Amino acid sequence: MYQDATFSIKEKLLILCEGPHDRAFLRALLKKYHISGFQTTDPTDLGEQRGGHTFWLKSLNRIVVTPKAETVRGIIVMGDNDLKPADRLSSIVTAISSCDAFPANGTKLPVPTQAEQIVEGAPSVMILMVPLGGKKGNLETLCLPPARRAAPENVLQCVDQFKSCAGWSETRNSKAEIRALISCIHKKDPELAFSRVWEECPSLIPLEDNDFVPLVDLLKEFKAASNS
Repeated sequence: MYQDATFSIKEKLLILCEGPHDRAFLRALLKKYHISGFQTTDPTDLGEQRGGHTFWLKSLNRIVVTPKAETVRGIIVMGDNDLKPADRLSSIVTAISSCDAFPANGTKLPVPTQAEQIVEGAPSVMILMVPLGGKKGNLETLCLPPARRAAPENVLQCVDQFKSCAGWSETRNSKAEIRALISCIHKKDPELAFSRVWEECPSLIPLEDNDFVPLVDLLKEFKAASNS
């Protein structure tokens, strides 16, 4: 039973991601590069109590039964690679292939077999794994180099010292380092949530950094393919 029945389809292109932080990043990125026509969603937006990579199938099944789902021209599923990129990709491929058909027309989602592959159909589908290129990590791993380039040198020295003392695990390193940078730089609110960075202090992780261009190009390519 879904806890939230307020989700509705407002655009022809959907991006399903893992959670609210990913949605905030994508909304800011799409706005920055003037890419219209996309609607972002995640498991919490679709009625789950939390997000994460275990809700792909339930989230997709929720989307296909939403009124006007048959009007969607394209769906992107964006997940983190974490420490096992192949396993994380496989879980999304399995979810897409197992997803219910659209009730309105009986159409099943086309299934990409690799990341960044656009499979055209009604709708078209693409899987995006972050960081791009099959690298281990997560959204924060993508955002960390731009954040470090934007940070003052004295802040980087403090964060690096803290990192050396803290001994964060590989899975938490990028998240913890981003958290430390936010706390050091955004003195007005050291607890500023990652999801609010681009609303309250966009210079912390500048989206004009070249590291984001490949992702922007993929979003533009998918939009063009889905609207053709």
